[in-house]
Amino acid sequence: MFRGRAIPLVVPVYLLAAWPAFLLTHENAWVHANLGYRIPDLTGAPLRALGTFVTAPLFNHAWDQLIYATVLLVLFGLFTEWQVGIRRTAIAFVSTQLAAAMVAGTALHLIYPAISDAGLFEEAWNRTYTGASAGAVGLYGLFATRRRWPLAFLLAFVTWELAVWWVYLENYTPAFHLTALFTGFCLGTWAWPLRRVDRGDRGTGLRSRNPTNGRPDSA
Repeated sequence: MFRGRAIPLVVPVYLLAAWPAFLLTHENAWVHANLGYRIPDLTGAPLRALGTFVTAPLFNHAWDQLIYATVLLVLFGLFTEWQVGIRRTAIAFVSTQLAAAMVAGTALHLIYPAISDAGLFEEAWNRTYTGASAGAVGLYGLFATRRRWPLAFLLAFVTWELAVWWVYLENYTPAFHLTALFTGFCLGTWAWPLRRVDRGDRGTGLRSRNPTNGRPDSA
């Protein structure tokens, strides 16, 4: 602990693992085909899907994906962990990633091909997903709840994500990111709520309702 806050551990450990893993495996098709998450596995091979919930976040498939996740984690994840603690950060990182896989996967099962067989959905059904960009976005959702205007931060990221999708991605990835974003926001709003404090607080102006007065979990 440092001045009542938590020294970040979850974010640095992930980045220290993900960067070497990427450098060693990003061109290895076997790794991404066998350790990545596939949406059809939710119903077709649930045990495999369960295993890839663990392995897929470690292996990013492209430079832009890893850099994007790293930027989010450094700019927002570290601060969030410093503020809410190691245990809560780990829970948020894992649960938002899991929620993204489950919700986005279930939604695609409902959409494709019964409602639409558009190329975007076909590509999403047949590809594998790796990396922890969803978990990074989930931590941003939690970060937003620690600001004075949480909804403004939430809507700012929704706008950013949709703009990136329109200009660059044009694939199913935002379904994962936005699910993680709202899951992180819900965790920070209802599971770990905050209350306003006096203006003398030079931090976020927010403090936890629990008896520890905003100090993070000791993990």
